[in-house]
Amino acid sequence: RDLVIDGAVKPSFWPVLGVQTGPIHISNAEWATEGPMLQADGLSIAVDMAALMAGTVKITGIEAINPRFVLERSKTGQENWIFGGGGGEGTVSTDTPGVGQAYTLDKAVISGGTLLFVDHGTGQRVELSRIEATVKIPDYVGQAQMDLAAVLNGQAFTAGVTLGAYQGFLDGAAVPVDLHLKAGDADVVFAGRGGYAPMQAEGDLTADLGNLAAIAALAGSAAPGLPEGLGARRVAVAGKVTLTAEGAVFLRGGKVDLDDNALTVDADL
Repeated sequence: RDLVIDGAVKPSFWPVLGVQTGPIHISNAEWATEGPMLQADGLSIAVDMAALMAGTVKITGIEAINPRFVLERSKTGQENWIFGGGGGEGTVSTDTPGVGQAYTLDKAVISGGTLLFVDHGTGQRVELSRIEATVKIPDYVGQAQMDLAAVLNGQAFTAGVTLGAYQGFLDGAAVPVDLHLKAGDADVVFAGRGGYAPMQAEGDLTADLGNLAAIAALAGSAAPGLPEGLGARRVAVAGKVTLTAEGAVFLRGGKVDLDDNALTVDADL
């Protein structure tokens, strides 16, 4: 991929090894259609030089100003974030530079960001805008935290995620996860374990979803228009939730509030 930097580049060497740039962009895969994979008005990266000389990678700061990230999947399943290989597929092994290297990150900041995901095979298109995010990884094998505010399908939301074992999560293991999501009058809290390879989760869910308008907007659909007494004003769900690698969802010991009616529910989907 081509990396193009416009304007000045300001390097530093001591006590921080780093760089500040003007506008940048990174080219996309040849088959992609949505423009550069990444473009930003400015980028800065800083690494603790003394720690680096001692053999430790300590990233003190990363900042991207008004970045636009584009993730695309082709009709044949190629993904633009996988670099290398004649067909666009990359191969990662223990010999790949950087693999297995622990690092810490004091703080990464995205301001004014946009994230676009397009699947050309299914026609799915998802765009996050007005992204304000911070990421902290103080311990490579321990906790990592992300705080995010953004707009999806015209609905503003905030989210906070804490991973209990960052390296384990990268390796695809199910690790302790705390998630707090707020959108409109909806407030969702999940505490348990989760992983992405495959997608799975198990834990305690407390979700006050209001009248479902905000949640439906995030999902890209219209609010269901439930009748009075069955969720017209308020829907709330609490209980132990399990999402299996096969895509099954289980609710156990569930409590569901629909307006002024309360139900106890065990459910399989």
